[in-house]
Amino acid sequence: MKSLPSHFPSGIIFGIGLGYHIPLLLERTTFDYLFIVEPDIEQFFASLFCIDWCDLIQSIDGQGGCLFFNLGADKRSFVKNLENIAEDIGAFSLVRSFCYQHTPQAEINELITKWCNDFFLFQYGHGFFNDALTGLAHSIHLVEKSAQFLGWNKNSNIDFDTPIFIIGNGPSLDEAEEFIRQHHEQAIVVAAGTAVATLYRKGIPTDFHVLVERPYSNYKIFGDIVPAAVYREINLLV
Repeated sequence: MKSLPSHFPSGIIFGIGLGYHIPLLLERTTFDYLFIVEPDIEQFFASLFCIDWCDLIQSIDGQGGCLFFNLGADKRSFVKNLENIAEDIGAFSLVRSFCYQHTPQAEINELITKWCNDFFLFQYGHGFFNDALTGLAHSIHLVEKSAQFLGWNKNSNIDFDTPIFIIGNGPSLDEAEEFIRQHHEQAIVVAAGTAVATLYRKGIPTDFHVLVERPYSNYKIFGDIVPAAVYREINLLV
């Protein structure tokens, strides 16, 4: 993109300075969400004497936009603060962001570096288009690494006698618990998603864990709900 359109989903301004650049930017482009990031609170104080913040805020509000200040920002809490805001206003609110650096300070450069390194945290996948793109990219990456894929050999001897229990979380798991407990040793137990944690709590071993998950947040969840030693005993199908 060589130039900004008249409207863009999100904007992040790094550095307030005296603030003159902000109304100039908003004269030509409106944003649904505008984030102003300034590590030096005194810079913001100086801008109060240079631009009309009241007029600016009323203009953004009149357009139906949202304005967020991150004053005193530091690289340790900056991204977490943005995550908290995104959880409140919408997980995809920062997926497309125009970033503008005004003040050439070392602190600002550190914040921008932090933002670039952690931007993937805001690319949540909830079944939308970007989720499909991420899944395809991961699949290509695995093919290039010669990862193991399940194949179908028509000449192989197939065991049709061993039952397979494909188990998902929900009320039906509780209803079938006794049956699974009695027969799991004669079957292949496949846990789908978070069912692996429920089976673990019930003391029923899992042979295969099936996942269709890509976001980093989901990876962290599965790292917490079952001990690592248990995962080492389970085959993973993804």
